Amino acid sequence: MRDVIEVGGTSERPPGGAVDQAPSGARFVGSAPTSVAVFLAETSGGGERPPTKLASWKGFEAAARLADGASDAEQTTRRILVSKTLWAAVHGWFANGGGECYLAPVVGPGGLADTLKQLESLDEIAIVLAPDLWSGTTDQEASQEAAGLIADHCQQMADRVAVLHLPNEAPPGNVAATLGVESAEARRYATAYYPWINVQDPGDPNAAPLTVPAIGHAAGVWARVDQDRGVHKAPANEGLRGVLGLTHELSDAEHRALNDQGVNAIRNFPGSGPLIWGARTLAAADETEVENSYLNVRRAVNSLRRSIRRSTTWAVFEPNDERLQTSVRAMVTSFLTGLWRRGVLVGRSAEEAFYVVCDETNNPPEKGSQGKLLVQIGVALVRPAEFITFQVDQITERSS
Repeated sequence: MRDVIEVGGTSERPPGGAVDQAPSGARFVGSAPTSVAVFLAETSGGGERPPTKLASWKGFEAAARLADGASDAEQTTRRILVSKTLWAAVHGWFANGGGECYLAPVVGPGGLADTLKQLESLDEIAIVLAPDLWSGTTDQEASQEAAGLIADHCQQMADRVAVLHLPNEAPPGNVAATLGVESAEARRYATAYYPWINVQDPGDPNAAPLTVPAIGHAAGVWARVDQDRGVHKAPANEGLRGVLGLTHELSDAEHRALNDQGVNAIRNFPGSGPLIWGARTLAAADETEVENSYLNVRRAVNSLRRSIRRSTTWAVFEPNDERLQTSVRAMVTSFLTGLWRRGVLVGRSAEEAFYVVCDETNNPPEKGSQGKLLVQIGVALVRPAEFITFQVDQITERSS
């Protein structure tokens, strides 16, 4: 699998996060956040607001209001009006271990494209969710188009994953077509869950249970597993909190059919309650996309990409020469060595676990004179010495 990304730029101020620096001048790669989510909320109110960052359920309650029963006065405030489906998804996120997230209002038919453009500048986002798909006023064709746009956004950003869900009917034969994610590249950056779940109605605890997609709850599990074990651990065989029941009990045959298409099943097992029983991307539908089929591998590579990108922005202002190449190679090697020692990368030796190339072999003089610094990285996340490779391109000061 090969992922190519571009990092940095020619602006006066480096993009991205800060770089930890020891008094000696040595530079280090700092681990970037792995589980900051954004919830896309179809709304008729609060649309003029940019994405709002939230740190807790109380913060969400202060920023949002259920659209059902909202007064005319509230319609004109900057409080975002959201559906019960969105409300339940965010509640499931926090209940299952999710932390910081964004609430991004989407207003009108063309609003999604505008909102996704806003998200491009938020480089900490790692998870993108749209709970309102297939529900409310969104018809099937519009939901398919939206799901495709979200997956395309994640693929183009190359550092986040779209968490999608199927409609609340019988599982389809062709998942990619149903979801509208036709691009093979986009399927590497998207996953889906089925079936829907029953939860307590957020507007009325005494009302009948509400039927919603499980993606908010599932994404919260991602965050919980990231915290407890690390992003390299598959978020599967994990219980869902706050779930009253499932809308469909999958048979083994249905489960196999969905699994082959990259849909992660939620199943009940005796004595365990509802469990996430899969950790694949939609790329699993293609037998040639073996490495891209694993959700934890996709997310781990995204995390490495973001961490290295953020921590090498200082190179933007350095002459592209052997000294710079050595410095970048050393800091990335030190970072990956630490991951190997902690068991994130697999292999009996560091040589089996990763490699870093940043020297004259991939930075010939003509590249330096163009102000380009290339760093090729290979990491073993599944089997020793079977490397998933990606390339970081930094735009630097010219060497001459």
